Amino acid sequence: MKIFGIGLNKTGTKTLGTCLKHFGNRHISCDFNSLKLYSAGNFAAVCEIIDQYDSFEDWPWPLMYELLDKNYPDGKFILTVRKSPEIWFQSLVKHANRTGKTEFRKVAYGHEMPHGFKEEHIAFYKKHNQDVLEYFSNKPGKLLKVCWENGDGWKEICPFLEKEIPGIPFPHDNKHLYLDEKFSKQQEKKKKRLKRETAKNVLVMGSGRSGTSLASGILSKAGYYMGENLMPATRANPKGFFESYDIEQINEDILRKVVKKKPPLIDFFLRKNLRKGHYWLAKVGLTEQLETGEIIEKRIQKEIDRIPFCFKDPRFSYTLPAWRPFLPEDTVFLCVFRHPSATGKSILKQIRTSRGLGYLRFSFRDAMQLWTLMYSHILHKHRNRGNWLFLHYNQLLEEEGLIKIEDFTGAKIDRTFPEKKLNRSLPDEAPIPGQAAEIYAELCRLAGVKSSPCEK
Repeated sequence: MKIFGIGLNKTGTKTLGTCLKHFGNRHISCDFNSLKLYSAGNFAAVCEIIDQYDSFEDWPWPLMYELLDKNYPDGKFILTVRKSPEIWFQSLVKHANRTGKTEFRKVAYGHEMPHGFKEEHIAFYKKHNQDVLEYFSNKPGKLLKVCWENGDGWKEICPFLEKEIPGIPFPHDNKHLYLDEKFSKQQEKKKKRLKRETAKNVLVMGSGRSGTSLASGILSKAGYYMGENLMPATRANPKGFFESYDIEQINEDILRKVVKKKPPLIDFFLRKNLRKGHYWLAKVGLTEQLETGEIIEKRIQKEIDRIPFCFKDPRFSYTLPAWRPFLPEDTVFLCVFRHPSATGKSILKQIRTSRGLGYLRFSFRDAMQLWTLMYSHILHKHRNRGNWLFLHYNQLLEEEGLIKIEDFTGAKIDRTFPEKKLNRSLPDEAPIPGQAAEIYAELCRLAGVKSSPCEK
């Protein structure tokens, strides 16, 4: 008689394997070779492996229970389950964090890691268990369903396998399995407590070269997740950008369809088309409609699952509508700005001194249009939803501004981060185009500072 464990991994399969080996069975657990053969449609080769053993659990056996039943009619099947799909997924994620990417998961679930694919995994789990129960519903004595968290053990397994109950305690090979429910409750209480006591999730908004890096740096030691793969410090930002390439790439992909480009022949002379990675310099109209799609939405979800987060990217000035449906309710928006002329000149300097931007012809007029569009999106499309704090760059260098950030975010900020010697904004008498002047005046009003044609 063959005994097949057909519960998904992280349902207590290892404990089941220990029980089956206790009865003297020749046992095999997770077997990648069998999984590859099954995936290739070579079930005959899988049977050659099965014939060498008496009992089985973990991959690939849950995937082929119907074939196993038809080819081994005297076989018995044990379905291990967790107390809830949520607990199962949490255990799956913790296991993935320990092991990293595996080919097993890619073949079985379609993804190397469960992160960002919670709905798909839970749907897979539910469907598998339901399909198993339905398949065996008219086959009495063939299937045993057990849940170790509910107290199942020897008293369920032994009668099913026609074995005497051993005089030893039931094995707890993965003891943390039985603590998961308690752990989940503790985590839920912790989350509720953290929601009251810790920092709010933050999006730092504003154009490039406006002080967003300074604002993010002030928050950088508050325990925030700022994304993986952060940009390194440069001469332009010697203390760091606190900006994730992964977040940038999501926003780049969102903007790709709305950023206008000249035909290649025309751009050969104009040199206006932006290359990949440079959409922080894009000029996007207020009427443009963003499209995301399932893949981008999953990438967004994966990032915001890491709370509390603080994300910064100038492209958010345009892409915020694509992120809004996924943002937690407590997300707040910190908008940083400075004199448009000073910002424009800093952008031009960045372009001149960055090797990768040497191809681009970008004028002061372009910089003013960029500044105007980004803050127009913020003022006219975004700020009427959510909790916003507007701060002038100069306020970030003063205690009053730091207190505002601390009160607004609930975060313990780094007061040593701002250094006035790094303030390269000099008084600027350059005229501001009419619309930019109006926007700058409105931003100053919202920040509670006096609007001036020049930096103070």
